[in-house]
Amino acid sequence: MTKILRALGLALLAALPLVAAGPAPAATARHPAPHPAAAVRPVAPVPVGTRVHLIDPAEDSGVHIAVHLNRDYVLLGERRGDRGDRVVFHRRGHGYTIEQTFSHYVHHSWWHAAGANGVRLSKESDATVFAVFPTRYGLLFADEQGRYPAIHHNGTRWLRTASRLDSRSSWAYFRTER
Repeated sequence: MTKILRALGLALLAALPLVAAGPAPAATARHPAPHPAAAVRPVAPVPVGTRVHLIDPAEDSGVHIAVHLNRDYVLLGERRGDRGDRVVFHRRGHGYTIEQTFSHYVHHSWWHAAGANGVRLSKESDATVFAVFPTRYGLLFADEQGRYPAIHHNGTRWLRTASRLDSRSSWAYFRTER
């Protein structure tokens, strides 16, 4: 992540314990690309160690988990106003790991970005470290490979990570609520 921040000339922001600003992914019909000047804006700090709901502001629904092929995967709730399950952010290096407060499998409660295969729950040692970027649409996460969470809109709204979108997906932006 530090290399990305230096390349963007934003090395000063890396020292902030709150969130780092950076590039937003390409535009979608649901979320047009923000103007580069709007990419950096004051946001509340990531609530480390506190149980919070992650809400997609455009859908007004939170994240849940569901079992698929003997693993827990993260998905967006189906109903507007559904706050979903709570998560806890943990500081690790220059980013954050995300712990789900409910899981179906013992010791498998940490978000692991498995690319097109979805965001699944794994052991703490396999947890993905996410950089957090504030945008005018909400907080945007990026994994170490520069992939962003996206919501697949073909049936169940699974959360996956991608560097670009297909026609059935949109970027996932979040706000936190206690």
